[in-house]
Amino acid sequence: MNRLYRFVILVLLLSPAVTLAAEPLRPKLLLMITVDQLRADMAEPLKQRFSDEGFRYLMERGTLFSNAHYRHANTLTAVGHATLFTGGHTPQHGMAGNYWYDAAAGRTVYCVADPDHPIIDTPGGGGISPVNLTAPTIGDALIAASSNRARVFSVSGKDRGAVIPGGHQGKAFWYSARNGHFVSSTYYYDAYPAWVKHWNDANQADHYRSAPWTLLHDADTYIHATEDDRPAEQPVGELGRTFPHPAARSYSILRFTPMADELLLDFVTTLMKEEQVGRGPDTDLLAVSFSATDYIGHMYGPNSLEAEDNLLRLDLTLARLLRLVDQQVGLDNTLIVLSSDHGVDAIPEYRTQQGLPAGRLTPEKLVADLNRLLRERLSISDNLITQYWHPNIYLDTERIKALHLEVTAIEELLAEELSKMPAIRQAVTRTALLRGDTGSDPLAASLLNAFHPTRSGNLLIIPEQYWNLNADSDIAAAHGSPYTYDTHVPILFAGPRIPAQRVARSVSPADIAVTLARLLNIPAPAGATGQPLAEVLHNH
Repeated sequence: MNRLYRFVILVLLLSPAVTLAAEPLRPKLLLMITVDQLRADMAEPLKQRFSDEGFRYLMERGTLFSNAHYRHANTLTAVGHATLFTGGHTPQHGMAGNYWYDAAAGRTVYCVADPDHPIIDTPGGGGISPVNLTAPTIGDALIAASSNRARVFSVSGKDRGAVIPGGHQGKAFWYSARNGHFVSSTYYYDAYPAWVKHWNDANQADHYRSAPWTLLHDADTYIHATEDDRPAEQPVGELGRTFPHPAARSYSILRFTPMADELLLDFVTTLMKEEQVGRGPDTDLLAVSFSATDYIGHMYGPNSLEAEDNLLRLDLTLARLLRLVDQQVGLDNTLIVLSSDHGVDAIPEYRTQQGLPAGRLTPEKLVADLNRLLRERLSISDNLITQYWHPNIYLDTERIKALHLEVTAIEELLAEELSKMPAIRQAVTRTALLRGDTGSDPLAASLLNAFHPTRSGNLLIIPEQYWNLNADSDIAAAHGSPYTYDTHVPILFAGPRIPAQRVARSVSPADIAVTLARLLNIPAPAGATGQPLAEVLHNH
């Protein structure tokens, strides 16, 4: 009998049809890095000029998914961060955009606004929390699975870039353009930990805004060396269009330089040391969202000399972060994921120089034109459109009913008229989206992942390619569409038992959260809709 038992076990072990489950990955730290506005093709041309310890370390030692696309049409910061960390889309995580209109309350809602939780020690600074996030994050799942032993910390140059990844149970800190400090709200703490107060009292931002922004290398080594002075660029304050850019005079302008990410890393360094991140009894999560790439891209465009120099500098900042993690925790004990919340298109004026149909249409002009059309068509004096928050048009439904008009009829009229505009590819009505009917345009299906039944508008819009619609007129380059330049982002996994490989199949950032859950052997976040990325699971 013993011989038979041993024989069966031997057959099972040798059989290629049987795979025995490996031990779940139990890293000390899960490091999730988000580079705001890093389109997937932006880093590859610079690979050989990167250091060995930053982007190239992850690209060569980890698994790179080169064909990752968001599957929602509202490719905006809040939405992308929410999808990365919850694994869901707008119907699940609730982020209809960076802003949306609450018709019942008659007010605009900022995605992380919460008047009940003011910023600590900042009178009149507004309130911030994850109250509007309607799904748990991978960090929330990690804390729940560990019986609250795991810890989650999230840091960003933007409040929404910190609050959303931090989830409902983590701790979040973000840069304040008012004073150069990293701040938090009473949702997270009654008062700042002593180390935060000490760091802020040192006024570290003054050091980073004291020097001009000069080129890191000789000008003739840059791909975009000739793209340093383009009339369509929209620099803020005194920065100007050409190198060298003067030192930032204000804490607000500092955000539009690479030094903002360096300052963020300075804060993260202190956070890791003082909170002993990665040294607890269970896996900790540290989420770091670098924002300067987005600010600089909006001003100068993604194919500018400024954007190129910023990525080279960010590479050095990333290398410092990885060295810090190696010293504090050990890279062998750290699972790393790097991605982005969205891509970006080039400046429309650059597109027209290429002979492509491109342009700008401000939300203010769009709303004014549509209201005028409705007044003339319906012989009324009222404005029936109240708000535009990309990609949503909101109607004054109460006023429409008072005029004895049908809301659905107004929606359909506007959808028809919008489709005639050169800037608009398609508009889909709320009524159609509630039915799941987006028509025959395959891009319009992405509106379903951008639609929230109570937060989205009466119509959702897809602009034509290369049309800047969702941004203010003082922004040079923008994002927010379902086109590949806005949806295509990198996904990089690196760490213990993660193979070095490049994967070309089509995947989504929504797949990250469920993959991490599988790697860590914990339940996936409740709102996750993605699929596990098998290429990083086969050794687990």
